[in-house]
Amino acid sequence: MGEPTPADTRLAIMIYGYGDDQAEVIKEGLSKAMGGPVDVIGADGRTGDTVFAVVDDGPAGIFEARDDRLCMFLGFDRDQIHEAIIRFPVSEDLPRPIFCVLTESNAEWTVERLIAHLIEERENFVRMQHEHKHGNGCDCGHDHGPGHQHKHE
Repeated sequence: MGEPTPADTRLAIMIYGYGDDQAEVIKEGLSKAMGGPVDVIGADGRTGDTVFAVVDDGPAGIFEARDDRLCMFLGFDRDQIHEAIIRFPVSEDLPRPIFCVLTESNAEWTVERLIAHLIEERENFVRMQHEHKHGNGCDCGHDHGPGHQHKHE
């Protein structure tokens, strides 16, 4: 990651958890943000396949709205990833995904394993934020969203 993308390599994303209309909005938004076409690969319906197999099949695929969503950047350099995350289309009808990149390790995972891993990472991150704000061992069970005041007794 971080190396320039060859001029003949198109940018692409693999997404999971978005319906057809949402996938089109994402494609249009990121293509505009990146100043050129961004191909979209759908991973829905392919959770038992390896990430590499899904990516290797190229653009298209199945797009189904789900509770868990991911967006994997393919062929983006570090600056492009940063820009794409900032300019990812935002609306009530388009929840933000968990963002990730293709690595040598996760290329061999099934899509299902990738999703489970990303969800676990997100949960660990949220827990660490909670512990940083409220101290280790806080098991109050409250939702500690932004602005929530919590007093330990």
